[in-house]
Amino acid sequence: MEWETLSAWQDTNGTLLHLGAGECRELEVYLNTQAKRIVLVEADPQVAQALRRRTQSESRVQVIEAAVAEKSGKATLYRYNLKGLTTLYPFTSSSSRWPGLRLESELTIQAISFSQLLEQLALEEDKAHWLVIDAPGVEAQLLKALAGQVPTQRFSYLSLHSSRFVSGDQSAWPALRQTMEKANYRLEDVTGYGSQRISHAGIVENWIVSCQLGKEKQRAEELQASCDNMLQESQQLKQQLAEAEQALSKQKHQVEELQAARGSLQHENRQLKAENEEIQQRQALLEEELRKAEVQLELIKELFLSKEDAEQLETKERDA
Repeated sequence: MEWETLSAWQDTNGTLLHLGAGECRELEVYLNTQAKRIVLVEADPQVAQALRRRTQSESRVQVIEAAVAEKSGKATLYRYNLKGLTTLYPFTSSSSRWPGLRLESELTIQAISFSQLLEQLALEEDKAHWLVIDAPGVEAQLLKALAGQVPTQRFSYLSLHSSRFVSGDQSAWPALRQTMEKANYRLEDVTGYGSQRISHAGIVENWIVSCQLGKEKQRAEELQASCDNMLQESQQLKQQLAEAEQALSKQKHQVEELQAARGSLQHENRQLKAENEEIQQRQALLEEELRKAEVQLELIKELFLSKEDAEQLETKERDA
């Protein structure tokens, strides 16, 4: 078929995930897409090892050795004699419908749930992703699991491989298609080769719009919650501001009281200074008067001594 005509081939720029990749005959097709990452999931250990060797030089390709099942853990893989035909569920009616088909071996392998696988892959938002399902017997389970994923983990395109060995007749296909449509995928093209039917589908645009509206609603709710938090914080800040203003007013009143007390102390200081100056002036006057008194006392002493000398001289003269 002309893969280049598929929307998935043209638009995929995120992750291309192939469940049940087998030998991956489509590898060259995948490498010619704009997919940022190509993840090939294969349960058969031998096939997975060969796939690793084949893709070891391709940096975009990742090989995961596991079966995608309903839940993670140990599982049994049934390998049949038809090349590439393995399944987690053995064919119960194969002997009557296909006499040459026989079970060759049973392998204990590691299984991983679809949701856990997507969690590990962490698909990028705003990218177009492509899912290829080639898992005989579990197609319906995977489609239901795909329908239950959140919008950020959805694939824009889906290619579903369905084998006549599993369905047995054409009656199973309408049920698979209905399940695919319930997962919001619209059929674009159907091709087939050998025992395989490949149905290519794209996600319904209305669902994308709904998802976008859902994301916008979620974003609006987050913004509303953020606004509510900001409003609550604003109210708390207002309360803190009122308390701070009250504390500031109290401190301002205390400062005014301190300033008034300082003014009173300064006034008392000026009065004391004036009184001190007056005392100093009085002290200076007293010292000056004291000096004058001392001088007068000295004069009195001198006069007194002179009078005694005169009297003694007069007495001597009379006696003579």
